[in-house]
Amino acid sequence: MLKIAFGAQTSGKNTRLEWFAEFKSSVSSVEDVEQWRQPSMSKLLENVYYVKEFILINERLTTDEVTNMLG
Repeated sequence: MLKIAFGAQTSGKNTRLEWFAEFKSSVSSVEDVEQWRQPSMSKLLENVYYVKEFILINERLTTDEVTNMLG
């Protein structure tokens, strides 16, 4: 649902679960955490290309399936 509302730049399910666990344990910011940075623009453009190709091959893919295919 988040991907539909906010598009391809939405964080992945695992990242959201990690954030939830961190916030629950009282961490109040993820600004300085290295692993949670946004992907580089070149990686983002590469992912856009692959997502378009996946959808052209099979338009019934779910967002979770596409995410798993991207790795």
